[in-house]
Amino acid sequence: MSFIRFVVFVALILTVAAGQLASHGSAQVDLNSDTRRSLEADILEYERLLANREQELEDIKAALGDTASELASRIAERDAVSAELAERRREREQLNAQIAELEARLAATETR
Repeated sequence: MSFIRFVVFVALILTVAAGQLASHGSAQVDLNSDTRRSLEADILEYERLLANREQELEDIKAALGDTASELASRIAERDAVSAELAERRREREQLNAQIAELEARLAATETR
């Protein structure tokens, strides 16, 4: 923000100096002029608006941070559920294999 203030200050000085040169033909600056007060008021208003904008940006960053945290949490939850489903599939395959083995034994026993 200091660079912006510097640019605005330089613009203020150049504007006042140019106005004084045009109206008086000299390089003297009236430090109490209406133009200067108006420019200072504009600078203050600009700084207020800039501070408001910076606060809005901080609020947006905070909201995005919250959203990113929530998203990371949901992804972790989804990964945990996926891992659990994969484990249940392996268990089902093992049970199906045991059932098939028992049915084969039963068939062999019945044949005997």
